[in-house]
Amino acid sequence: MSICRPSSNKTRKTWRICGDPIGSCSRIVPLLEAHSLHDDIRGVGQGRYSHWRNALLFSTSDNSDAQTNGRVYALRWKGAGAKPWLPQLSLPAADCDHRRWSAPAKPVARCEGVIAVVGDSFSGSTVLNCVLGAHSQIFGASELRWLVETPDEVGCAVCGSACTMWTPGVLRRVGQSPDLYDAVSRRFGRHIVCDSSKTPAWFSPALRGLEAPVVRVLLTKHPLRHVASHLSKTTGPVTRQRLDAILAHLRAFHGRVLLKDEMTLRRAPAPDGMMICDLHLRYEDFAADPLGSLSPVLVAMGLSPEPGMLDWARAPAHPIGGNIAPLIQICNAVHPMAVGRDKYRRRGIFLDESYRQTLDQDGIDYILSHADARWLADRFYASAEPARTAA
Repeated sequence: MSICRPSSNKTRKTWRICGDPIGSCSRIVPLLEAHSLHDDIRGVGQGRYSHWRNALLFSTSDNSDAQTNGRVYALRWKGAGAKPWLPQLSLPAADCDHRRWSAPAKPVARCEGVIAVVGDSFSGSTVLNCVLGAHSQIFGASELRWLVETPDEVGCAVCGSACTMWTPGVLRRVGQSPDLYDAVSRRFGRHIVCDSSKTPAWFSPALRGLEAPVVRVLLTKHPLRHVASHLSKTTGPVTRQRLDAILAHLRAFHGRVLLKDEMTLRRAPAPDGMMICDLHLRYEDFAADPLGSLSPVLVAMGLSPEPGMLDWARAPAHPIGGNIAPLIQICNAVHPMAVGRDKYRRRGIFLDESYRQTLDQDGIDYILSHADARWLADRFYASAEPARTAA
């Protein structure tokens, strides 16, 4: 049996299949565009879909109402042996240790600091949030903007509907709270909240007028790795037109962000709509030395690194959103997705070198010589060549 319900009241294009997977159907008409971005599923539809933990987020091929168009939608695969990890993803994470959450010795009345992680998609913010959230004084909330922007679709990215902390009532109450960060701190008993929503469009209004101290951290990834990350999360052949589009997007995003050090050199007011970040963190530096690279962030919040942050995958975690690879490590009972992707089988913090499988040498050379990639590398990195070492 499959359960089909709307996933958003805003677009009516996005639907969800939850519950038991279907092993067989009398007539199969596959949807197109697997592994699509969730924004594209919501905004464009036309058969785009994404298998996300214990649910299939999808759109109908003609954007019709999945509950009234007379069709049956189901998740199907060929035998348990072909994808032995898939049935496990349909099970709730009811027995995972990470669901335990210790109540604070003293209730927290308000948020005393926000770590705002700014960066483009696939920059490494999910694992960064996990590591910061393993600190005894920080709650790694991950992408809080989804509580406000798509309230019907969000939930705990680790526990799913079994979460005892992000219950439907709590999600609704916190998402509607005029003091979002205070509400999160009170719920989870942590003085500091890490919000890795990433976009200036979210942070500009969310942080406006906030009394608690805020440290804005710009997280960057080398353009070669970042382009490969975008490619691996979407479908289609690797063409120069596609590389051009991704690089143009990356340059446009980072063109709307300035570091405080850059402001000093400019000696001029920031243009309207520009977000000013206090600190810059390279994904590569974070992978090589997590605690050392995070020290400036923690110091800005009046904190010190804790050894337990390196054991982040065992720490209690209830993030909203995030990418799958770090979350697989947190819920160790769930087998890694995508059998063909070795990085989903690795554990710990490591430098993602999958661009070597995603791109051929011509693609690598094209990116490294591209004007937008060189602009990004010159601004944020000492060399156009990506670093190849990490702890």
